[in-house]
Amino acid sequence: MTLQTFSLRTLPAALALAAACATHAQAIELTALPGVVASANACYLNANCTPGTAWAAANVIDGVDDDLTGNHSWSAGTWAGAGAPQWVRLDFDSTYQLEVAELRFTYNGPAYAGYFNNYEFRTSLDGVSWDVAASGSLIDSADAALRNNTWTWTAGSGPVARYVEYRVVSGSHWAALGEMRVLGEVAAVPEPGTTAMLLAGLAAVGLLTRRRLTQD
Repeated sequence: MTLQTFSLRTLPAALALAAACATHAQAIELTALPGVVASANACYLNANCTPGTAWAAANVIDGVDDDLTGNHSWSAGTWAGAGAPQWVRLDFDSTYQLEVAELRFTYNGPAYAGYFNNYEFRTSLDGVSWDVAASGSLIDSADAALRNNTWTWTAGSGPVARYVEYRVVSGSHWAALGEMRVLGEVAAVPEPGTTAMLLAGLAAVGLLTRRRLTQD
């Protein structure tokens, strides 16, 4: 698997994402698909993380950068620490092979400059077992190079997942995220007949091996 991260220090965030999208022109914008479900383990002033309210999980896929009202971003309302991660996750309701993942933080002004979230970007097929696909830090800053991360995988090499998760594991800032944008392609799934033939072939090989061992 080849994993790349764009240097937003040399390209404005918009140009970096445009470059990623141009490279993956056939990819689907998964976070814009109907039926994507966002959830979080905690939402600030919003015990049920109700969609359409401030700091809700669903705000990270509304396509709008936050204006400091919380209406377009997620916040857990607390810090993440050892044994107490804070997370927001998406369920695409189908399996895709990822190609681009963009994470955007919100600049909260000079008073919070330098505050940060250390995160893992995780993927899962079943919502139970998770793999870390990327990790990094998002820093509260006027500099988009510090505030935003874009991860890309070459076509056909990215993680295959139904679920993705932005998981804050530590940091000086409350766990938060402005926007998450994920691109990918429908994952190739073997036809039932192909799978059955493969299993039958493996069984035959096993039987022949057993017979040879018995004859020897």
